[in-house]
Amino acid sequence: MITSAVVSAWLWVHIGILLVVVGYSACGYAILPGTAERGRAKLAQRPVVTALIGLAISAPWVTGAIILMALPNGVLKFAGVLLGLSWLFIALVGMSAIALHVGRRDLDGTARWHEVARGAGLVTLTWMLPLLGWFVALPLTLACGVGCLVGPRAKAPASSALI
Repeated sequence: MITSAVVSAWLWVHIGILLVVVGYSACGYAILPGTAERGRAKLAQRPVVTALIGLAISAPWVTGAIILMALPNGVLKFAGVLLGLSWLFIALVGMSAIALHVGRRDLDGTARWHEVARGAGLVTLTWMLPLLGWFVALPLTLACGVGCLVGPRAKAPASSALI
C-alpha cells in the first residue's frame, strides 16, 4: 500500500529536481551567455551531431567515474565522485543551451533568462516519465548538454538580450 508519505516524498523529490535544473540552466546562461548562444546555434544547426558528440564524451567519462567509485580505495572513490560531479555540473550548465533552444520565442519581448527557465522546466518535465524519461530522456539531454559546450563551434546569433 502506498502511503501519503511516499507520494509526498516522490512529489518533493521531483519538484526539487525541477528547481535545481531550472536554476543551473538560468545561472549557466547568466554566467556564460555567449557559450549558451553558441550551443543553442549548434543544437539548432546539427542536433544529432551535437547529441552524438555529447554521448561520445560522456560515455567514457561516466564509465570512468563509476569504475573509480566501485574501487575499495577511499581516495579513488573520492576521485570518482569528483569526476562524476564535474560531468554533472558541465551537463547541467550545458543544459542552458538546450533550454534556450526549447524555450525560445520570437514573438514576445521577454528577457532571455525567462526563455531559459521556461525551456529548462519543459526539458526537466520529460525526465519525470518512469523508465523512458529516466533512462532515455535524462541521459540523452545531459549528454547533449555536454555536446553543446564542447565540440565544433557554431556562430552565435548577432544580438541577444542579457537581462
